[in-house]
Amino acid sequence: MEKFNVILTGVKEIGAAKLQVIKAVKEACDLSLKEAKDLVDGAPSTLKEHLSKDEAENLKKVIEDVGGKVNIENFEDAIFNNAIKEIQRLQDERLKKRIELATRIGMAIIETIEKDNKININY
Repeated sequence: MEKFNVILTGVKEIGAAKLQVIKAVKEACDLSLKEAKDLVDGAPSTLKEHLSKDEAENLKKVIEDVGGKVNIENFEDAIFNNAIKEIQRLQDERLKKRIELATRIGMAIIETIEKDNKININY
């Protein structure tokens, strides 16, 4: 049986609608007011995981009826997508470190050339 996650992606209107979404999230997810507010403020946020299709659709309707924006995602797809995002983050981090290292090496080379040749290279 497929399982689904319910993701709050935002609120349609700021103000009264946001308060209604916070209240709905609080009730539907059995959270404290602060926890519900943090989820709404931190959107996109996972409201619930491992739900049946019907449960996910019902939760989506409850939140959308008060002004929330909600997506439902297949749990297995979410795991795969999160793994891909983490791989991309790690690759970006490694690339950033390589660029920083290349920059430091380049700067050291320029400093050595300037020192040895008593010249100033503008970069």
